Amino acid sequence: MSKKLFVLSGLMAFLLILGCAGTTQLPYPCNRLYERGVMRVTTRPDIELFPSVSPDGKWIAFVSCDQACETSFDIWTVSNAPGHPVRVTQTPSDELHPEWIYGRKKIIFDSDRLMGDRMIWVVHSEGAKSAMKPFSTGKYEIKPAVSPDSRKIAFVTCCVINYEFGCMSFYDPWEDDPLDPCEMIYTVNTDGSFLTQLVQGTDPAWSPDGKRLAFTANYAGNNDIYTMDANGGNLTQITFSPSDDREPCWSPDGNWIAFASDRAGNPDIWIIGADGGEMIQLTTFPSFDAAPAWSRDGYIYFHSNREQGNWDIWRLMPSVKLKEKPRTAKESALLFPSTSARIEVLNSTGVPKLAARVAQDLSDRGYNIVSIGNSKKERNLASTKIFYTSGFKTAALDVAKQIPGVQQVIKKADIHSDILVVVGEDLAKKK
Repeated sequence: MSKKLFVLSGLMAFLLILGCAGTTQLPYPCNRLYERGVMRVTTRPDIELFPSVSPDGKWIAFVSCDQACETSFDIWTVSNAPGHPVRVTQTPSDELHPEWIYGRKKIIFDSDRLMGDRMIWVVHSEGAKSAMKPFSTGKYEIKPAVSPDSRKIAFVTCCVINYEFGCMSFYDPWEDDPLDPCEMIYTVNTDGSFLTQLVQGTDPAWSPDGKRLAFTANYAGNNDIYTMDANGGNLTQITFSPSDDREPCWSPDGNWIAFASDRAGNPDIWIIGADGGEMIQLTTFPSFDAAPAWSRDGYIYFHSNREQGNWDIWRLMPSVKLKEKPRTAKESALLFPSTSARIEVLNSTGVPKLAARVAQDLSDRGYNIVSIGNSKKERNLASTKIFYTSGFKTAALDVAKQIPGVQQVIKKADIHSDILVVVGEDLAKKK
């Protein structure tokens, strides 16, 4: 069934603005960590997207429709236990991008329930027959974000509504994005007063102290993460990548920003220091992981199709201990020389699953294992060999210390990862 769905998270690109005058550039390298501790929160066969965590961290709001897209998207809530989902809205309209407002009392969202025009609405979180429209701009209004004190709402306006999507094309929204020349971030008081236009962009997210906003913008030909003061000043670019970085959210202490990025080949969840600096990849599964929401208890919730292609809400606890402040680029390089490296483990022996056992040992120590298999070139080695590409010698030597026996550590350019471990007969005897 084809639906007229409008502006879902990550579904738009933005008008190219020539130049970035007045922005601060903070180009830093990234650190990649092996994925762990991921838990499925919703398990129904229905499609479930766009999680939002209540301020007390105990409830998650999300949107859902049936798997065949025969029904519209409605808002649901579920306990973080997790528990049984509770339906909040039930209309023939598509209700999207829920956010909590006034603590756990109400939920704000965008909907096309009024004559097909997408606007901002508020409903009681226990469910209600009617919803309130707090303000109107005369344009399409999407993606509301509520300040920590519930006094202000940031949201996005746009003037193009010509998207006709089938159900499945909606779930790969990062391709062939239409451009909307009037897409702007606004703020408004919750009573509808002091409507203020800020900058061009989307995905606004308030910092925990309410002083800054993170958002997505395409100012240089691709989507990156930016921050700005709540009044639109002090515009700062946080991520720098030719890929798409979208959907930022803040850590509870305000030191980190989680976001979705396809820089590793498919959308994954990443985190970066709120002022740039240290960057860490949190999910590595070959699925579509996006729309992160950071809970006060440290969990990051997101939607993903990793379980047999079904879209559910998942959560993870970052597997790296986050310091009070993110490290600078130099500190990150010193502290994460090997866990950041992409490591492939191959078996040169005839011992079944030997490479898998070695890879598991390394991943349990936090190393980023990207591939496991059998070696075709190196066969029946007497001792284990560790190959590395330029810049990863220190990391390779560190990996060697984690493996029993004596290994040869060799620089090699034509490998598909940063470090290649080819397991030998000596390790087979020890395993």
